[in-house]
Amino acid sequence: MSGREVDFAAGPYATMKAAIIHYTQGLAYQLAAKSIRANSLSPGNTYFPGGVWENIEQNNPELFATALGLNPTGRMARPEEIARAAVFLASPAASFVTGANLLVDGALTRGVQFCAGSLVQRLLKKSRMLASSRASAAKTNRTAAATRQWPMAASAMTQIAVPATATASSPAMNCRR
Repeated sequence: MSGREVDFAAGPYATMKAAIIHYTQGLAYQLAAKSIRANSLSPGNTYFPGGVWENIEQNNPELFATALGLNPTGRMARPEEIARAAVFLASPAASFVTGANLLVDGALTRGVQFCAGSLVQRLLKKSRMLASSRASAAKTNRTAAATRQWPMAASAMTQIAVPATATASSPAMNCRR
């Protein structure tokens, strides 16, 4: 969870978790053609004997109660629940799951795990290619070929309200928190 949202663990811990999620998604893209899957699992607060939450429960009951109150389920995960999710990701049942970050947190994370950034980036690129092709075609009388090249990109770009000045590094394209 700390890799997706700024929370009490912001800092090196959350930064490393976010980096692992990003790295794993990059691996998934690079290795997909070789039928190698790469996924990450983001567990929420997990309670087990001898764990950090047992210690907090005993030594800081107010913090423990606050943590429980943040989760809509009113409880923390059990280790076997996290293990089942990991087994699923490794199993043939998840054979087409790659590049995913599976949240197992009882709805503790409130962010929507949707990233249109790469799609929008590709549409921007194609739209700019279309615009460039159209300008070229106008000069050389090849407008018909240019409009057939990416007819959907221009239409899609008018429906996605992305500023013409947007680039791959614009905040609108950033899918990480």
